[in-house]
Amino acid sequence: MLYIGESINGTIPAVNQAILKHDADFILKLAATQVECGADYLDVNAGTGGIGNERDDLKWLIELLQDNVECPLCLDSSEPEILMETYENYRGKPMFNSVCDGKKLDIMAPAISEQECSVIALAHGEDGIPDNAELRFVFADKIIKRLRNANVKDCDIYIDPIIMSLSTNTGAGKVTLDTIKRIHEAYPEVNIILPISNIGFGIPKRKRINDTFAAMCIQNGANAFIADVRDKSFIGTTLAAEALLDKDRFCKRYIKAYKKGRIE
Repeated sequence: MLYIGESINGTIPAVNQAILKHDADFILKLAATQVECGADYLDVNAGTGGIGNERDDLKWLIELLQDNVECPLCLDSSEPEILMETYENYRGKPMFNSVCDGKKLDIMAPAISEQECSVIALAHGEDGIPDNAELRFVFADKIIKRLRNANVKDCDIYIDPIIMSLSTNTGAGKVTLDTIKRIHEAYPEVNIILPISNIGFGIPKRKRINDTFAAMCIQNGANAFIADVRDKSFIGTTLAAEALLDKDRFCKRYIKAYKKGRIE
């Protein structure tokens, strides 16, 4: 299981202010906490709603974190040009979050093909998110083939099958699960990643929905999450699901997390 810590994101009010002020202490403390909680990557999104300069702020974040934190970064922006300009400051193998079928992938493909990298891709195109698993798989299939043509290995491709809120569509969970299953069966070496908190939006006891759904996604083939890794209940649920599905030999990851106090 791979966990990407989601918390260094300019859409979060406190983080927004820290980015605008270039508050290094706040950012480094947040990064260190996520690493201590088991993050394999740190997602870094400098978007502050048009208030700051996303390009310069992302460059600042990359330099600050790489100089002070031993954890790879997932470079996150809705603007492909910004990703292409800022990743040059990155030391090591970059992970890009995210692309979809269309202009964004067209812009990023040349740079992606020139170096080894990991890519998170969304199972939709520029016209919106399909409401059924069949069309989402069509987009995922097309994107995987394009990334292969850009020399990205299957093991470095992370497909986001899209999670919509259960509160607005009670079929949203099943569509996502069906999409995961289809992608995993067709491309077993491709990773499937989910920003799990979306599913429970607007539902009472949201965490119960999120955690239960995460376990179901693992059963269908998901193996990576963008999540709040400080959430011990979520980490415990996903590691338990992994162990129960015989994906954690001798329960080593589960026991290790328990000993480190990462689960409850």
